[in-house]
Amino acid sequence: MNDLSSAYPALLHCGIYRPVIDSLPNELTALEQGLLAAVPPPEYLHGHCSNHLVSFARHIQDVVADPIRRVEVDDHVFHAILGVVVYHQEDDGAFTTALWQRPQDEAESWLHEFYPWDTPILDFPSTALWHETLRLAFVREAQERLKDARAGEQWAQWAWSLIRERIVDPIDLRRLRSKIRAGLSLDLPTLGLMRWFRGYDGGRYRQTVSGYNNCRRERDVLLELKAFTPMFPLLARWLTLPDVDARGCAEAGARFKQACVNRGVKPAQWKLLAATDAPLMPLWKIFVREFMRDWHREPTEDFLGVVALLKPTGEMDPDIWRVVLSMVGTRVNAPESYADSLAPVQDTLRHIIRLLESGKAPQDPVQRNAELHEICAWVADKGVRQLLPRQRQQGWTFLFRSARAYAEQRERALQLEALRWDVPLYPVTIGDFTALPLTCGRDLWEESIAMRHCADLYGERCKSGNTLILSVRDTDGRRRATIALERRKGDWMLAHAVGPANRQLSKEFDEVIDTILSLLGVIESTRDRSMKGPRYRIDVLDNYDHGQSWSEGTYKSAEAALGEARRICRSGLPSCDEAGRDLWVHFGETPMIVALDGAKPLEFNAHDYIDGLCGISHSA
Repeated sequence: MNDLSSAYPALLHCGIYRPVIDSLPNELTALEQGLLAAVPPPEYLHGHCSNHLVSFARHIQDVVADPIRRVEVDDHVFHAILGVVVYHQEDDGAFTTALWQRPQDEAESWLHEFYPWDTPILDFPSTALWHETLRLAFVREAQERLKDARAGEQWAQWAWSLIRERIVDPIDLRRLRSKIRAGLSLDLPTLGLMRWFRGYDGGRYRQTVSGYNNCRRERDVLLELKAFTPMFPLLARWLTLPDVDARGCAEAGARFKQACVNRGVKPAQWKLLAATDAPLMPLWKIFVREFMRDWHREPTEDFLGVVALLKPTGEMDPDIWRVVLSMVGTRVNAPESYADSLAPVQDTLRHIIRLLESGKAPQDPVQRNAELHEICAWVADKGVRQLLPRQRQQGWTFLFRSARAYAEQRERALQLEALRWDVPLYPVTIGDFTALPLTCGRDLWEESIAMRHCADLYGERCKSGNTLILSVRDTDGRRRATIALERRKGDWMLAHAVGPANRQLSKEFDEVIDTILSLLGVIESTRDRSMKGPRYRIDVLDNYDHGQSWSEGTYKSAEAALGEARRICRSGLPSCDEAGRDLWVHFGETPMIVALDGAKPLEFNAHDYIDGLCGISHSA
């Protein structure tokens, strides 16, 4: 496909890079007249060209008005989309893709074929990528017009902000994507299957051109499998089915069963997979939505591997499934293969599953899941590959007793290691929730046990000061979520936010996360980064009303050092002393007032300094 543009220049052409960049339409719209009258900042005036600005704006509107062009050449069908991408539709209905590119030192644009692994088909274009493509094309035009790369980029940055605000952002992308899909003549049964898959996958797996091609090719087989049970096509689309089964049968159901058998699935597990009520469907949804790292992975192979490893004989509680998978990872730190990672302890895990299925575990779900989490932590940490016959005979009692003893040893170890750290936040109440920063290894362990996840592994990171873990409780004190924040280059960012057993959080927690990040932003903005240790502007501390955003130790130190001064100096503490030096508060073993005199910090005992400042005797 690389030479299509030279072979058919009149039919296929790039719609982004234009030979004439400043031609104006005969009639201007009100928006275009506004752009024509726009005046750039003085530093960009020398490179300003209003005709170029308006011409590119009209070009975008023309492309959007006719987003897809169908061209038939010698039994080939091409779809030129938004002047950027060309889809070549093959005889079987599948698509190959090519992108218009233009080398820096060439005047012509060329079509370059690429594998459409990431290219969306139901929601094309990808908004951010399309905007960036338009912006880069505009920047390049400006650079060529001015013969100055830096000046062209600066002017184009200003001009693009106007074009994006007035032309690009108001575009109805849903309507645009609908027009593109209609112009592609997509196979409707295939589209129906893809939308059906998306519903079960929770929207995690993007609907791509390659996915459409695969679904189109296997459409008849997938529809035949769907008639048996919903589980079959959901799993089969990620597998390469054998041509026939062991008996030579070429029916879709027989071929899919053979594929499962080849991956270790036994008759009892096949019965669960083939049941019309799909008892394993909740486990599949959890697997792809909560535990698969990204959509490039093929989850069926791994899912069947875990099922074959655990060998369940009946419907499994989703929380039990979550606890077992969490032994080796979650979506944010997924292993290469869950089945391979769990394989070393598979014998012990199968024993646990048999105890659960036979009712030998506690019947109360809350107690059962809490004990199971401790047991799985013990099995994973200690690598319990096999149990002795007498240990098996003791059943659940032995497992929980061993896990509890291990947990107590670990708690003692955490205490002995004195894993404690300072945190920049005091417990914060936000709506119906309270976020409590965890300040020691014991806190992390209790959070991991109660929430059934791996927060206890973050102790050293918290101690370094670059990770902050918060437990979110409701008004009844129940743990509802765990939030992990990381400080990168002085700014706090969200790393993870999960519910019990690493479940995804609902949107009701968004306000909690946003508020915490905002409070941390205020604290970081007042920190003196040029000096070692936590020092804060004294006037910012004095006037900052949200005392709850400071850690307990920090806030109490501030109260002890500055309380009397606040009482006497009702107008507020000064931001500098009589010599004009900025004043900071340094919290250490003894609260200190720091006066910055050039590069040399002068420290005073906070109590003594306040005495002199306010003319009082602290001891009195």
